Amino acid sequence: MYEDYQPILVLIGFIVMLMGMVFNILVRRELGKNWVPLSKTTEEQELVTSGIYSKIGHPFYTSILVLSLGVTIMALNLYALLFFILFIIAVLVRIRKEEEELIAKFGDEYKRYRDEVPLLMPKF
Repeated sequence: MYEDYQPILVLIGFIVMLMGMVFNILVRRELGKNWVPLSKTTEEQELVTSGIYSKIGHPFYTSILVLSLGVTIMALNLYALLFFILFIIAVLVRIRKEEEELIAKFGDEYKRYRDEVPLLMPKF
């Protein structure tokens, strides 16, 4: 059991996890009052398309996927990989639900933004 322990992978996974956490904090700071914990919109919510949001359409979800990837690397087992794959699917489903809410609130403005900005990863 312990012969599979790979300290370098634990370190790499931990660093990836920390990167996801730091990115999550940056995303929340950028959203400010527009951050809502559920896939809902609020009356006073504004569409944020600048900063991080000019490069990634859903950076909050990117941050939690990066964090989860770090945990998966640290765990180094099939169950963690399976969980990560299922988590990606769950995040994509949640994004679609959130986008329905954003289209309902912001209409064509959000549709244009969605068409111009990559979903989860910036273009290089």
